[in-house]
Order: sequence, then structure tokens, then C-alpha cells
Amino acid sequence: MDVLEIDGASNRGIDEIRELRENIKYMPSRSRFKIYIIDEVHMLTAPAFNALLKTLEEPPSHVFFFFATTEPHKIPITILSRCQRHNFKRIGFEKILAYLQQVCQKSSFRISNVSLQLLAQEAGGSMRDALSLLDQIMAYSKTAIKDEEVLEALGAVDRKVIFDLCAALLANDIVSALNLLEDLYGRGYDLKRLYRQMLEHFRHLLIVKLDTRGHNLVAVPDHEIAMLKVQTEGLSFESIHQMFTMAFEAEASIRFSDQPRLILEALFVRLSQLQKVMSLDLIITDTATTEIYSLSLLDAYI
Repeated sequence: MDVLEIDGASNRGIDEIRELRENIKYMPSRSRFKIYIIDEVHMLTAPAFNALLKTLEEPPSHVFFFFATTEPHKIPITILSRCQRHNFKRIGFEKILAYLQQVCQKSSFRISNVSLQLLAQEAGGSMRDALSLLDQIMAYSKTAIKDEEVLEALGAVDRKVIFDLCAALLANDIVSALNLLEDLYGRGYDLKRLYRQMLEHFRHLLIVKLDTRGHNLVAVPDHEIAMLKVQTEGLSFESIHQMFTMAFEAEASIRFSDQPRLILEALFVRLSQLQKVMSLDLIITDTATTEIYSLSLLDAYI
């Protein structure tokens, strides 16, 4: 009863803040303090902030305010200067995975580690989102669930399919790439989501190729890191970067298109036609070797 959460988006006017100022005069019912949580506080109007300012300057001793926002730059400096600021960060992949495993063990819910890794990836650094996804999975099946059912419940594409699709594009095998796309389209998968997964895969390849120590930048399990390393063998960083850039440039077209399949097919054709790019260091090395070989032949001739 003493913790009140207020939605700043729907209670943003001066009248609501005046009502809040009247209510804070009353002592808490059961607790030591009365807590007011204003979510999305940046949505308050300027008059509402001005009405709140006096309360923040001289707050009652029994009241605490908590302001939550995703856009702190929109909050007036007069309000910010009277608050303690705490910036929350995204939670790491391994921590989310470990906590999901702990929840499943306590709930006696059987799920594979591969599926939990998928949930941790889908959460994007948010523990709340990870637990919401896990809750959906548990509602889908009460005691145990298979990997195929997890993919179906999330509407996600199997990671192996993403590896196979990108491998076909890296090998300039347009027929295999289009066949995989046709199969996914026929099974009703969200092609826009497929594109995002493919783009993220190219990013992972780029980071692994750039620096094998940059694994903390790639939120995937260790066995996928090894698979990424294998997939980058024989490819230069410049070649992967060229494909990533071309794929990234199609993002707006795919996001706003009613026919993402056609745009993906066109993108696959362009990617498969790219020629492998040789790194500058290798070009310099090969040139120097050729010059030395030519000079050796010239000395022998003379």
C-alpha cells in the first residue's frame, strides 16, 4: 500500500502532480516510508515538472521518489540537479544464462542448455525480458520442452540454418541460399527477423576475424565461437566487411517493405556476386615476393 507506481505517460499533467502533492502529506500505512515511482518521467509536461520541483526541494521525511526514464536528456536540469542518478546497464549473456538455469532447476522444468542460450540471446541484455520469454516457454509446456518447440514458440530460426545460409553466401552458392530462403518462407518464418539474425551473424564473423580475443563482444556460447572461427578460415577481413556493409545497407528497404522475400533474394544475388577481397598486407607481401623473384631471374640472366 505504501509503494505507488505512476505512469508518467498517462499522468503527465499539472493536475495529476497537484493531486500527488496533496497525497504525500499522509503518513505511510505500514512501512517506514512511502515510495512514489514515476515511470517514463520525461513524459511530464513543463508545468507538471515545475509543480513537482517545490516538493523535491523540500520533500517530507517519510517520502521517497524514484524516477525511471529511458531519455534522461529530456528531464529539466532543475529536476536532475535535485536527484541522485543511477544508470542501469545491460546484463551480460553469461549472467542471464546462469540465472535462467537456476530458475529452471528450482522449478524442475526440463529444458536444454541450447534453448536457454537462445532465450538469453533474445533477451538483449534485459533480465526481465529473459524471464518473460522463459515464462512463455513454461506456459507452452508445463514440465519439459524440446528445442524445436522453443523455436516454434519464439518464432526464431534455428542457429544451424543461419550458419548454413551465411556459409552458402560466403561460398557464392546462390542456389543453396535461395533454396534455404524458400524453405523458411514456406514454413512461415518472419523474413524480417531472419534478416536481423543474418546481419548479426555477419557482425559476429567480422569481430571474430578482427580479433580472436574480442569474444566478449559476441554474445554466443563457446561452441559457436569455434564454428565462427572455422567459417572465417580462408576469408579476409575485407571480404567479410564488404558483405556485412552490403547487407546492412539493405536494412531500411527490408524493414519498410511489404515484400521482404523479394528484397532478400535480390540481396542474396548481390552478395553471391561479390569477389573475394585480398587484404592490403597480403598484396604488399605478394608484390614484394614477386619483385624479389624478378630480380633473382634478372641476376641469373646477367
